[in-house]
Amino acid sequence: MSLKKLSKKQLAEQQIKEDKKFRKKIFIWFSFLIIALTISYTLYFYWCEIKFIYHQSTLYGKEVPASLICMSGDELERHDSKEFVFNSSSFYACSRNCENKIKHHSKEFAFVADAFTGDIICKANAIIGLKDKGSPKVIYFKNRESFDKYYEQLSSKTEQDNE
Repeated sequence: MSLKKLSKKQLAEQQIKEDKKFRKKIFIWFSFLIIALTISYTLYFYWCEIKFIYHQSTLYGKEVPASLICMSGDELERHDSKEFVFNSSSFYACSRNCENKIKHHSKEFAFVADAFTGDIICKANAIIGLKDKGSPKVIYFKNRESFDKYYEQLSSKTEQDNE
């Protein structure tokens, strides 16, 4: 009799151990599923903001594609801007309102001073860069040479400030 009771006791202990292992595996997989769903949700709903922050931090000192900015507000945008043609030049705007600003007030919104030389240039033909690191404000350059000189000047100035 004691052998049967002992084997039933061992069987019960073994069943308890297996149940604990199963619960542990279920808990791990459920936790993994929750984490995966949270990451997916975040990427799906906040993709534009994540991409915007990435562009803000990585495009400083590099040429910014015109499709990423609104030429009316001179800022980096969260969504790609819409291209439109005005006076045989391609401009980019984030909305119909900004497009109308450029069309109806072209002296104010379609032309800007080169950030390095100060020459007046058309935004449609300009090379675009970020004004400050981590800032959405953009500046325009007449050519690649003034673009490069501007950022060289800023980098040498920051090196001098650091020393």
